[in-house]
Amino acid sequence: MNSPSAVQRTYDALSGKLGVAQSDLIAGIGGGMRNIQTAARLGSATIAALPGDSMTAVLASNYNGIPATNVLARLVTDLTTNREGAEELARQLNLTAASVLDTALGTKRFDDEVIGQGVTGRTADALMRVTGINVWTEGLKRAFSMEFMGAIARQSDHTFEKLDPMFQGFLSRYGFTPEDWDKLRVAPHLEADGAKFFDVNAVEDQRLADRLMSAVIDERHFAVVEPDSRIRGAMSAGLQRGTIIGEAVRSATQFKSFPMTYMMTHLMRALTQGSMSNRAYRTTQLALMMTVAGAAMVQMQSLIAGRDPSDMSSQKFWLESFLRGGGGGMLADFIYSSTTRGEEGITQYLSGPAPGAVIGATGDLLQSLAGNKELSGKTLAQHLKAWTPGSSLWYTKMATDRLIFDNIQAMIDPNYRASFQRYERRMKKDFGQSFWWAPGDALPERAPDIGRGLGER
Repeated sequence: MNSPSAVQRTYDALSGKLGVAQSDLIAGIGGGMRNIQTAARLGSATIAALPGDSMTAVLASNYNGIPATNVLARLVTDLTTNREGAEELARQLNLTAASVLDTALGTKRFDDEVIGQGVTGRTADALMRVTGINVWTEGLKRAFSMEFMGAIARQSDHTFEKLDPMFQGFLSRYGFTPEDWDKLRVAPHLEADGAKFFDVNAVEDQRLADRLMSAVIDERHFAVVEPDSRIRGAMSAGLQRGTIIGEAVRSATQFKSFPMTYMMTHLMRALTQGSMSNRAYRTTQLALMMTVAGAAMVQMQSLIAGRDPSDMSSQKFWLESFLRGGGGGMLADFIYSSTTRGEEGITQYLSGPAPGAVIGATGDLLQSLAGNKELSGKTLAQHLKAWTPGSSLWYTKMATDRLIFDNIQAMIDPNYRASFQRYERRMKKDFGQSFWWAPGDALPERAPDIGRGLGER
């Protein structure tokens, strides 16, 4: 990532060169297909973000000497009862400006998945908004930054030598000397709701204040993992939009920037900073916490898909949780099965969502024309779902699946009941899960069996 070619890719991504299309037609086709896939497949991104971001926020807080419980408590309060007050305080602390710059510079969370402002781009952006992911992300960024400012204010009573070791490490990592700290800590604080916050506007040395804000924002990128220019440059292989190869690479790497970002932030920090014993401790802590996040993600995704929770006493469950918590995503499914839970093969997965969907549909059509495979209602419903914006929206997913796509299959496929039963048997065999809202049923027959997650039968 530090080679001359990687630096050039990063600069090209940051300067916007990679975003300039050589051919508007090719860029429009490739970008439009990726936008539709974003709108169709990222509707449940919030389900993955809730546990994953909570754990990365805890890790980032602990690394800088900030009480993680304070960050999460502020997040809950700000999103429920004190949203207007939180936004006002954030403006006073200059934290809103950072969010505005994020949007202006194209560094918001799913910017690399939403291309352009055409119909498909606006559709994808609107779908991402209604998932709640933007509110959650901005709320966590704000809560982490505000608690960081509170921590700086609390530490300002101490000289550099007497600072909390974790906070002192933060200052040292970003090149702040004891003399710099003495200039910062004498600045008057901002008081709100009975708490004190460090006010960068009160620092006399503006350049020093800007350096501190930059350091806080850098640490915030560990709390809320987002692809930066390095990652966007790497995922596009330094190729411009609007070229056949450039669009193919972007399509193949769609939705795969998170594991790369995760490795270049938390994993790289754990493996390279501090003594060997500290690295071992941080790496173990990282693996354990993200496995817990992965476990929560697996269970939440099962519930919104109409399945009972997975048995947490199973070794398979914890291996899958480890992979999903680390950004393995659908790769976890290939450990147990030749296809993902969406029944996509490894070829479709590696080629990317849009090309994979086209490959799958083309293959099914050709096999049907050749008489080797019947084009069933189930197959048609799956292909329609793969291109339908909002089909994976987490709070309507079950109703959409059961009342729309299952009915499409039932209207076309005379053997739809047998197909539904085969799917249920496959989920039982490969993942040990039963359905609380089974395929083909208009209404759920029972509530989710939460006890199954605890190994109860």
